[in-house]
Amino acid sequence: MRRIAFGRAPAALQQARHEVGVIDGVGERTLRRWLTDDEGFKAAYDAARRSTYEAAMGRIPALTVKAVETLEDLLADTKHPAIRLGAARTIAEIGMHHYDVEAIARRLDAIEAAQGRR
Repeated sequence: MRRIAFGRAPAALQQARHEVGVIDGVGERTLRRWLTDDEGFKAAYDAARRSTYEAAMGRIPALTVKAVETLEDLLADTKHPAIRLGAARTIAEIGMHHYDVEAIARRLDAIEAAQGRR
């Protein structure tokens, strides 16, 4: 596998630099050409991006409790009403999304049950 420099590359290319490998002296045009013409490089790059994304998403569940506690603390801020409003909006949006997901799941269950009876 080629080892490349991501230093001058745009942010999308830089995301996976620690997984693909780094040396200096390769320009952005070369990187783009490798992504277009070199299937092996593109596969390694895609795998590195996927791995980086999955690692980040894996941290979300552990941070959720802390995030909710932070929002709860912000709701109690009496000196800054804009902060309280922002926290309240965020909590309301999360609540609405959660309700929507639950409603969709119930409807899907009903559809699957109806199809199973046929």
